[in-house]
Amino acid sequence: MSDSAIGTVEQQLRQERDRFLAFAFCGNDMLLELDAEGRIRFAAGATELMAGDTSGKLIGRPFIDLVAAGDRVGVGALVAAAVQAGKRFDDTPFILAPPGREAIKVEATGFSLPQLKGHCFLAVRRPRPARSAAPDAPKPAPPAEDILAARRMIEARDFDVAFQPVVSLDTGAYHHMEALLRLKPGALGGMGPGPFVRLAETSGLVADLDLAVAELTVTRLLEVAEKGRPLSIAVNLSGRSIETPGFSQRLCKVFSVRRALSQLMILEITDCDAITNLDLAGAFVRNLRLQGYRITLDDFGARGASFELLRRIEVDYVKIDGRFIAESRKDERTKALVVAMTGMCRALGVTAIAEQVEDPETIDFLRECGVGYGQGYLFGKPMNDPDLLLGESMKNMRWRRTGLEVASYTSGVRGG
Repeated sequence: MSDSAIGTVEQQLRQERDRFLAFAFCGNDMLLELDAEGRIRFAAGATELMAGDTSGKLIGRPFIDLVAAGDRVGVGALVAAAVQAGKRFDDTPFILAPPGREAIKVEATGFSLPQLKGHCFLAVRRPRPARSAAPDAPKPAPPAEDILAARRMIEARDFDVAFQPVVSLDTGAYHHMEALLRLKPGALGGMGPGPFVRLAETSGLVADLDLAVAELTVTRLLEVAEKGRPLSIAVNLSGRSIETPGFSQRLCKVFSVRRALSQLMILEITDCDAITNLDLAGAFVRNLRLQGYRITLDDFGARGASFELLRRIEVDYVKIDGRFIAESRKDERTKALVVAMTGMCRALGVTAIAEQVEDPETIDFLRECGVGYGQGYLFGKPMNDPDLLLGESMKNMRWRRTGLEVASYTSGVRGG
């Protein structure tokens, strides 16, 4: 294939990626791409419901012809500003009135993208339900005694980690394990790991918790390395932790026991919506990837923030939200989004992993959608046995550690 042909393919892939990102991030009814003259060049979504025709028949038509006469001047000015000056507009209400069809009240977000100079994306949706005029009731703060107990548990590492496999949907082979927090029976009145993490988030302890889980995971991995070659392992990091001052340096200290850890550790970013500084998050990820660590975005598809993160930073894996997968099995339109999502991931060199795989039918469905890896109870529930980490993934690495070295590691990380 010639260089020019390769360049054309790459440009098409970038355009398809940006089209899907815009659709998923900005709206879920209809996406239009307009050229500099305001004519429709691409249409996706519920075009017959919203615009009165199939996506193919909308191509080439002036978008303004679909707008009610009384709104054409205002909408036309907004679109022109988006195309010519790159100015985004959000949640703009107007009336969509396709010829011969009943008018529909809609909202639209419009913006241009660098990859398509002179073009404008328009995400159109029916208005969202109005929120109650009454302000949201403030969430009660966690009891002070619970916060104090949680702090003590984190400082003492008074919890454990369980391991759940991520496997190839084609071969069934383990790809890596995910380390999951597990509390000891009766801790904090029998609180589960999910509520405990939320307690840590709301009380400002989540960065300390993430570091504690990472340390305990490395300790388990070093213990297992005395018996053989460990598998790769994913450790969760909250988006809130990433923005905590000094977190990156403290995390690197946890992993400093062996440079080879960078070949084993996968860092899984959770709670992406909590990230407010994408530049800081990008720098955090770039620094870790330069050291050889792999990065995963969790709950991909469930929230808009994960799409924006994928656009702004490089990652190695995305985990497609399990609820999104369950919905896509029941709805062809949602399935189309999963197919588009996995295609976009392939174009970006990102591996897709599906969560909550619980039956063989889901495997067949995921294969149809192009998903290569899965995690769920079908392959194994989280278990506390560290020997689950034994594998053959590090054949050329000497990993044997003595019990004294493991004890020295935990003392050094905590400053003892």
